[in-house]
Amino acid sequence: MDKSRTEMKEVSIVDDDVLEVLELVDDNDTIEECMMMVNKMSETSLLEIQKEKESLKRLLKEADKEVSKLKHSLRTSNCCIEELKTDLTKEKAKADGLEEQVKNCNARIQEMEDYTVQSREEYLEMEKKYFENSKLVEDTNRLLNDVLSKKRHFEEQMDSLRKQRDSAQNGVVSLEKRLREEQDRSRAKAVYCEEKLSKTENELKHTKNKLLTAENDFKLHILQLQGSLKLKKGSSSLIAVDAGKCVAVISEKLDALEKKTLSAEKEKFSLGAKLKELEAVMKDLKEKAEKEQQDSERRIKESENALEEVKKNFNTESLKNALLLKEKNELKEQVKEAEKEKLELQNQMKELKDNYNTAKDSLANAEETIEHLQEQVAQKEKNSCPNENSETSQENRMNQENDFESQEGVEPPQNFEAKYNELKMQYDNLSKQFTQIRKHRNEVLRQNNELRHQAQMAVVQLASTNRRFTKHMEQLKMQLNVAERVYQEKLFECNLLEIQVQHLMQQANGNYPPGTQPPMN
Repeated sequence: MDKSRTEMKEVSIVDDDVLEVLELVDDNDTIEECMMMVNKMSETSLLEIQKEKESLKRLLKEADKEVSKLKHSLRTSNCCIEELKTDLTKEKAKADGLEEQVKNCNARIQEMEDYTVQSREEYLEMEKKYFENSKLVEDTNRLLNDVLSKKRHFEEQMDSLRKQRDSAQNGVVSLEKRLREEQDRSRAKAVYCEEKLSKTENELKHTKNKLLTAENDFKLHILQLQGSLKLKKGSSSLIAVDAGKCVAVISEKLDALEKKTLSAEKEKFSLGAKLKELEAVMKDLKEKAEKEQQDSERRIKESENALEEVKKNFNTESLKNALLLKEKNELKEQVKEAEKEKLELQNQMKELKDNYNTAKDSLANAEETIEHLQEQVAQKEKNSCPNENSETSQENRMNQENDFESQEGVEPPQNFEAKYNELKMQYDNLSKQFTQIRKHRNEVLRQNNELRHQAQMAVVQLASTNRRFTKHMEQLKMQLNVAERVYQEKLFECNLLEIQVQHLMQQANGNYPPGTQPPMN
């Protein structure tokens, strides 16, 4: 059959060449040569035609056998074509479903892009809030440094106040010692004054007794003088003058003694009053010093507790800020990974679309091939009647073979099943890839939702942390203001106490203010 095909091709090619030569030749010499060549070729072609007839007869028998085989193969191919049609309808339905899934996937990708843009905006907003929070943390650190500097200054002032308190206590102790010494001296002076007073009283009594005795003696002497006056009138005037002088001297001594006694009693009363005043002042000073010490210790403890609380809050806030920074970096990494996965998903969707288009083109080519095969089968059924002559059947066979050869990319019916199986496997692989991509996309969407929820929770937590931090800083400012006012009040009270202590020390040292008298030795 192949030989007859090649021989028929050669004859046709020669005929065509002869026709082309006849068309192209114009002069007579070449025409004669061509005619001679045509005659030679016709003689050879007659022999070849006879050989061809014999071969055609032989091939006709083979063709009849082949026609029967073709009919059988046509029946099988018709069955295969019907199956292919049903499979093609199913594949079309699947392809439509796949196209719908691709559209849905595109819509979801668009939604995912919108969500990514939204998450990026939320991330930028959260980053802006983080910068604000970092600025707030810097302000807090600066404020905390101010608080620590104020605390150090306050501690220095408290140390100075402690030193002043210690010096005041030492001054009070020295003042107590001086007051005790003064009290002892006053008591000794009082005892001395009492002894002196008792001695003076005894002397006064003795003097009174002497005066009484002297008065009695004087009276007796006066009586004697009056008695002897009569006797001695001349000498009586002298004796009366001496007696008057003695009486005047005695009265003057009595007045001086009474004045000394009154001054000693006044001095005793003034010393007792001063001693009581000093004891009351010492008691008040002790009470004030103890109260001031307790208040200062309580304020120091409160300041230390407040400072510890501020340190703890600062540490917790710094830890929270570190955690938020870590969460922010993790969110950055997760957003980058989500963008990478989105790009990979888009590339996979693009590949899936390309595979889908190639599968669609393959199905279209298969449909065209099947339609062409159906047309060829119908034409073969029409042309393969047993009553036709061999030349017609041979010509139809040649035309059919030429038609088969003219179709590029068309395979015989036996290969359609393998082609269909291959396309079906490709379609199954594409379906599996599509399901995997859809699962991966759902996983990415779930992760994006989780990231969005985490970002929202982080924003809410950051806002609540900022509110609590600002509230705590306001409370700390109020506490610092209160502590500063209390410190100023206590400093004023300490200055007053220092002035009082200096005044008492001046009094104890003997520098009495005007209007007072030092104790008499």
